[in-house]
Amino acid sequence: MTATPVHATIIHTGGTRAYVAEGAEIVIPGQARPFVEKMIQAEHKLAPDALARQPKPAKILDVKDTLSLKDETVEINLINIPNPHADGMIIGHVAGPERGVGHGSDLAARPARPPRSRSATR
Repeated sequence: MTATPVHATIIHTGGTRAYVAEGAEIVIPGQARPFVEKMIQAEHKLAPDALARQPKPAKILDVKDTLSLKDETVEINLINIPNPHADGMIIGHVAGPERGVGHGSDLAARPARPPRSRSATR
């Protein structure tokens, strides 16, 4: 089992801890490793999830440029592309003469903005 969040933002990494708990290999853009490791190692005391109840080490595979995943039925090429939205973005391409399908998320999104500070002037 393999999970591939396309880039390291909360809306694209939800469920990653559950996949780690199931023993899945997590395939990520290389630049996202610090974010993903911190998320996986975070304590979940108030509402323990499966990984908090039964901790296990994560199997993480970085995509630095390209990576091909294949089995007896399909080949999927993962490509780490530059993008202003996130530092590290994976697009997937299902290879083959009858397939040729690609998937990307937030490719045309504007650059991510830092969170607004909560000032004492409120």
